[in-house]
Amino acid sequence: MHSPTPHSLTAQAAKAAAMPVAVPLHSNKTPLRTRGILYCQKLMHQGIVYSDARSIASAIAKFDDYGRCPSHRQRRLIMQHSAQICRARLWRAQLLLERGRPTASQPSKR
Repeated sequence: MHSPTPHSLTAQAAKAAAMPVAVPLHSNKTPLRTRGILYCQKLMHQGIVYSDARSIASAIAKFDDYGRCPSHRQRRLIMQHSAQICRARLWRAQLLLERGRPTASQPSKR
């Protein structure tokens, strides 16, 4: 059996880096930043300009992870682009509610 040469290792690494990696959304293993980038790409694919898509994606990712409500500017953008957000399958039913969703540190009021 032959030992791999440095050139073949570099070629293998380049090939592996070029392969797309499937990262499931809403996974605890998917970092917030990665999910925000994926959300932004989905929104831009629906026709939302980059600056708006980035702000909306950030709000949705933080809502998913921390239950954090969007800022007033983000809320306005979410309402303005609600159809595109739905088509990108990123709509969250409680996203525009004042309190957001309860987290582990916030017990729900019943």
